[in-house]
Amino acid sequence: PYCPVVNNTSGSVVGYKYFNFDVLSEKDAATLVAHIKPEGVDGTISVLVGGPKTSRGGKVIARMEVKANAAQELTEVTVPVYGLKGIKGKQPLFFVFSSATEDRSICELHDFQFVK
Repeated sequence: PYCPVVNNTSGSVVGYKYFNFDVLSEKDAATLVAHIKPEGVDGTISVLVGGPKTSRGGKVIARMEVKANAAQELTEVTVPVYGLKGIKGKQPLFFVFSSATEDRSICELHDFQFVK
C-alpha cells in the first residue's frame, strides 16, 4: 500500500528531489500521467523543475486543471509536458497547487509518471 499526498490547499507545494531528466531532455515534449482524487474545488496544479516558483529559478513544464464538478474518485489525468529541451541531469520537481478557495483541499495526489 502507499499513502497519497493529501490536504493540497491553495499555496501547497509538493517537492521531489533528484529526478534524472537526461532521458526526457532529448525531446522538447513528453506526457505527464498523474492519478489524483479531486475534492470538489476548482484549482490548478503547476509542475515546475528547478524551483517551486519562477521567481526562484523554477520552470513551468506542465499544468493540470482540477474542476469542482469532477467525480471525487481516483482519476487519471494526462497532460502535455513542454520546454524540456536543455533540462539535464538531476533536478528537483515541484507540484504547486492554486485555487480561489484557499481553505479547502483541491485534490489528493496519488502518483505520477512521465511518458515520452
